[in-house]
Amino acid sequence: MLFRSTPVTLSYTDTTANDTFSSSTGTLSATDAEGLAVTYGISGVSATSGSSSKVGTYGTLTLTTAGAYTYTPNNLNTLSAGSYTDTFTLTSSNNGTVGTTQVFTVNVTGANDAPIFTSTPVTLSYTDTTANDTFSSSTGTLSATDAEGLAVTYGISGVSA
Repeated sequence: MLFRSTPVTLSYTDTTANDTFSSSTGTLSATDAEGLAVTYGISGVSATSGSSSKVGTYGTLTLTTAGAYTYTPNNLNTLSAGSYTDTFTLTSSNNGTVGTTQVFTVNVTGANDAPIFTSTPVTLSYTDTTANDTFSSSTGTLSATDAEGLAVTYGISGVSA
């Protein structure tokens, strides 16, 4: 058995925004010299109900015995800036005999995502009248989260700390 499809390489790129990442799908193909039916699998994983799944570091690969695959990425926004790779070894078989293997590669480029405010924006209103008005101070607390879990600092745009 020989894989007719080229090795699969997927790429995902995170930006500094809060991105969403869709699953990638496709179909493998292989031929058998004797014309026997070819089935597909993920090395080290047993197929159940016609498919196998393997959890990688950055997502999950599901492969049917007919060769259809789906790679579902994890929340890639949590990665720091850098390059990351998930690899899976795929097999082609006939009558339970493994023929050839092929590497399935997922390349991920991480980014330091910008923090996201989790507190409700506040609008303050003061009304000056013709009288001698006094105004009280207004206070509150800002809150934000960072996808990578880094500490968040706050400032006022255009003002030095």
